[in-house]
Amino acid sequence: MEATGLNRVIYGLDYGYHRLFLDISNDGHLLLRVRDRWVDLYRLVSEKGVSSAYIRVPWLIEYFMDLVVDSFREAVEKHGFNGRVYYAYPLKASSEKLVLETIYKHGRSVGWGFNTGSLEELRAVKGFIGEPRILVIDGVKNREVLMIAEEFRSKGWRVYVDVEDERDLELLKDTGLSLGLRVKLLGSSSGKWGSAAGIGSKFGLNITVLEGLTGKYPWVRERVKLLHVHGGSQLTDPGVMRRLLVETANIYRQLNSLGFKIELIDHGGGVPYPYVWRGHGNPGYSIREYADMVVSSVRELCSKDSCPGIVFEGGRFIVAAHRIVVSKVISTRPYTAYCTDNKGFPVLDEIRSARSIDELRGIARKLVELRTRLYLNVHNYGLEQRRMIEELEACSRELIAEKARELLNNNPDELGDLVKYMNYLLEYLISPSSRFLVDMSVFRDLPDKLIVGDYFQPVPLQDLDKPPEILAVLSDKTCDTMGEISEYIAPSSVSGPVFTSKDNRLIAVPGKELLLKGVPLHDPGREEYYIAFLDTGAYQDMLSMKHNLLERSTDIILM
Repeated sequence: MEATGLNRVIYGLDYGYHRLFLDISNDGHLLLRVRDRWVDLYRLVSEKGVSSAYIRVPWLIEYFMDLVVDSFREAVEKHGFNGRVYYAYPLKASSEKLVLETIYKHGRSVGWGFNTGSLEELRAVKGFIGEPRILVIDGVKNREVLMIAEEFRSKGWRVYVDVEDERDLELLKDTGLSLGLRVKLLGSSSGKWGSAAGIGSKFGLNITVLEGLTGKYPWVRERVKLLHVHGGSQLTDPGVMRRLLVETANIYRQLNSLGFKIELIDHGGGVPYPYVWRGHGNPGYSIREYADMVVSSVRELCSKDSCPGIVFEGGRFIVAAHRIVVSKVISTRPYTAYCTDNKGFPVLDEIRSARSIDELRGIARKLVELRTRLYLNVHNYGLEQRRMIEELEACSRELIAEKARELLNNNPDELGDLVKYMNYLLEYLISPSSRFLVDMSVFRDLPDKLIVGDYFQPVPLQDLDKPPEILAVLSDKTCDTMGEISEYIAPSSVSGPVFTSKDNRLIAVPGKELLLKGVPLHDPGREEYYIAFLDTGAYQDMLSMKHNLLERSTDIILM
């Protein structure tokens, strides 16, 4: 496979939505589609002279909004659904002014509204009070929240204030606001946010509490117009999503049989955005399949005279793609040490003379045991002994990777046995040789990497006309050891094993997704070398930290 085609696979540019708005130029630069034109990102950041930037593309928000609306329109037509679909963007995903303005303006034709969870988010939405939309208010309420809610209602907005406890009802009893009933889903959820469902979940009422409240506040039955549930973010398993939809439908039926007059169902978040290729927690269904499942489940609740409406509340799916973090490599360092003398160690001669992968695997095990013994007394070593240990570490990594590549080239059939399970040799082959220091802060730019272990696809902005050369850990410029990118999900859709050309690391094999311990990149040499991190538009701005008091990166807005 030629280098450009290989890099499309290695960096996930031919997967999911990436293939629609990312490409590679003839000179190996990463291209980003903005409406009907392609922008060379390497030239963009080079000409602006920035070393750290957030590239923001409002058009990508519009693209995903249109995709959601089209998906629901298709599902409504397919199932003959007579209810209405409402769209409410949750500000928790991003309350950046650019994001809110884009959603408000582009969502005009369908009345795209908002979901807020705090007083400050509600204040942010006040700037858009002019055109009536839908507004769902959850989170902790106070008098000011309810005053602003009343102001929206007076302007013609459909306002629903969620009820989760008796305190909410005490605050709401003397208002004319419609209520949303947030009920806990008991069915099991999945993924990193699985605790959002279940009897012990943070948000929502359980039925026992609800029964007590309706007895004390009988007017609740008349004023509840919205059923609101939430099964968690990034629900990638379609089976889990279907079960939660069935449970929600059953709750709706049972509440209406008790005298509630629910008009709308808000299924909360959950629709997943495909950050990387399948196999590592990514969607088993598309947005069109999601819309079909939702509309189908609510269609079953329709009576002869009416159907409950649907509220779509997927924030991550709408805004994830619109922000790309770009960072320049400041310097490069060896991951362990430099190999300057690969002679004088008998084990290195054993590596050179190995005749099979199985034999080399045994040597790798011996190296690990040798390293363990040597490090037991490291506190007593002099400088010369330390130098020898560093040489052994660096040279063994270099030689074992070089020998493994040679053996696999001579006998490709040994590859399957090598990658069947994790072993000492495979550990060497997927471990980095270099450390690249980059002008960024993981705490500031990609906080969910630290908080929940999220994965944001790294892609170099240049040299994409060359195969990857080096496997490197990316270290940010903060003083914290957690500020590193040291995992990379390698694709399985390659025709044969792929090695980096300079340090001989194994970065992809057919039929198996490797979890590398570094990122496949190129040797920057003396050139400016930039790395992009894709799909950082959801939550990252809102969770950004001021670690080391680093200033925020430069915003570059592509309209």
